[in-house]
Amino acid sequence: MNKLLLLFISVLILSYSCASLKPNHKSDACFKQLPSSLMSLINQKMPGFRFVSSSDYLRETIEIEKQYHDGNECLSVTTGDFDGNKRTDIAFLVTDDSGREKLVVARSLNIDSWTIDILLDFNNSSLGTSYVNTIPPGTYEDIWGGGEEVGRVNKYSSVNQGIISGTIESSGVAYFFDKGRWIHLWLSD
Repeated sequence: MNKLLLLFISVLILSYSCASLKPNHKSDACFKQLPSSLMSLINQKMPGFRFVSSSDYLRETIEIEKQYHDGNECLSVTTGDFDGNKRTDIAFLVTDDSGREKLVVARSLNIDSWTIDILLDFNNSSLGTSYVNTIPPGTYEDIWGGGEEVGRVNKYSSVNQGIISGTIESSGVAYFFDKGRWIHLWLSD
């Protein structure tokens, strides 16, 4: 009987400690930026994927990189009016169990309605090494002079905000929504 009680208490303690390792959605800087309607839609449309949270990054990485995110500790979610419809759109990273990340944009159609676009599959397994951020309207040039990738352009002038995403301290690809499609150009490598 004592052995059974001891086993039960051990399992209870182990369960509690494992549960505490899960990200706390209410206090995570990234989850605070995600409407519940969008979280539900992604869970439905992208089974096996979850939002990348602040807890997926090393603390020292966040401390260094948050200067590029207006002091925000979330490196995996950004907002802006990317399609020019005067509504707030959200760009974010999701991951699967292997750590592979995807860049996704939710364009707001109205208060709780979204159009989902997957812009990039990082094809990596290094969770916590990618970022996404908003860039202002302006004229941008591809550092390599363009290329043959679908949607890649050499130069682009945007009247709307854009998205920049890549690997921390390595690359940056800018995305702009133009005439119903996404175009991109490399800004850093």
